[in-house]
Amino acid sequence: MLAVWLGNIVDLLEPDVMVVGGGVAELMSSFFETISKDLSHWAINQRAGEIPLVLARYGADAGIAGAGALCRSAANMP
Repeated sequence: MLAVWLGNIVDLLEPDVMVVGGGVAELMSSFFETISKDLSHWAINQRAGEIPLVLARYGADAGIAGAGALCRSAANMP
């Protein structure tokens, strides 16, 4: 089901890379290769098979890191 959803994202946004984060993504990282192969089946975009699917650097803590970066940016801290 994730391949279907990501195929729609590829068609809509045409990303150069897809970064997946969070605890579930960390558990699913072993399936990324299979999902990448299935993308071309579910996407209209011819480049779908070329777009890398990678795990976020902070893994399960990606949401916390993003929230912290947003707060830091909002506070105009260097």
